[in-house]
Amino acid sequence: MTAPNQTAVTRCDDLSHLLDSKIDARQHLHRVRRAGGRGDCAEALPAPSVNGTMLVVLTRLALLTGGTEYMGRASVLANTFGNEANRMLNGAGTYLAGLEYLLNSLVIVVIGHKGHAKTQELLRAYWSKPVPNGMVVQMEPGEPLPPGHPATGRGMQGGHPTAYICQAGNCSEGIINANDLAFALTLPVQLRAQMQQAAQQQPARV
Repeated sequence: MTAPNQTAVTRCDDLSHLLDSKIDARQHLHRVRRAGGRGDCAEALPAPSVNGTMLVVLTRLALLTGGTEYMGRASVLANTFGNEANRMLNGAGTYLAGLEYLLNSLVIVVIGHKGHAKTQELLRAYWSKPVPNGMVVQMEPGEPLPPGHPATGRGMQGGHPTAYICQAGNCSEGIINANDLAFALTLPVQLRAQMQQAAQQQPARV
């Protein structure tokens, strides 16, 4: 009779072989040794699941660089271990957190001189809000973003430090008021878009 932990290893190995038949599995599967001899797939035991952690790492790299390669690798990981996570939901916390990060991640790009008071106000507006799936990047004016990044070509508006909320390959209109940024970060994507449309019809607040 096969023990449950042996069954888990077999299933994960089967997934690895299946993936390896299509692409280089070493680029997409991240396996670790740990006590007990059980292979890491989507489980989070004393040490977090490596594949779940890599979902967050690859997604953050995609947000920073705009590289579709990183997002593609994250998508492969998410699709590969979905059934395994469903089979052991109670032990797949790290994988599910990584999946949620992949689906709802966003990056706030603040363009302005680091020492400028308005730049710091925009940064504090981000840090004042609980945005578990977000990250913030401060760029100096004229500093180029990587090709393919959704905020490429954006800059300060009216000479003021400006923030852009980028998600799913799209960026919001520029936000120069810290209170407006803080409010936008509390809204779902649909309401955020409506707020942006309304803001375009009114003079910008500094």
